[in-house]
Amino acid sequence: MNQKIILLSMAIGIVAVFLYINGQKNQAGSIAGWAEKKSEQVNTINNSGTSEKENSDVKKTEESTEAEKKEGEIIYYYGETCPHCHKVLKFLDENKIASKVNFQKKEVWKNEENRKEFEEKIKECGLDKGKVGVPFLYARGKCLIGSPDVIEFFKKEAEMI
Repeated sequence: MNQKIILLSMAIGIVAVFLYINGQKNQAGSIAGWAEKKSEQVNTINNSGTSEKENSDVKKTEESTEAEKKEGEIIYYYGETCPHCHKVLKFLDENKIASKVNFQKKEVWKNEENRKEFEEKIKECGLDKGKVGVPFLYARGKCLIGSPDVIEFFKKEAEMI
């Protein structure tokens, strides 16, 4: 009788371990997929809080005239010791982007005034400042986050693509 109880306990334990391991694999996959989708959404959010796809279906309103006033405004926000920011800065320098695209560079980790302006742009784009960092590009009312998207923007602006 004791042997049957021990064997049954071991079988239950093995099944429990299998289910736990399998559940961890599925959970990790779903979290990675969710994070990827959220990253894509954040990278395309503009100042009205809608995605580019949603925005393309919306007619111009009085609010869009504000964006039209800022038509030429392109500001690159970075941190002095941020490695991802330096990747963007290196791209900008090596490709002489400043001679092809009119934009401003503003350091936000050590410059309080720039940091406050940076936070205003984050808010304007409808983003949570606690979840946004640098490199960050504010371009004509749109917000781009991360070196790949910022570099891609400048390549298009400089007609390198």
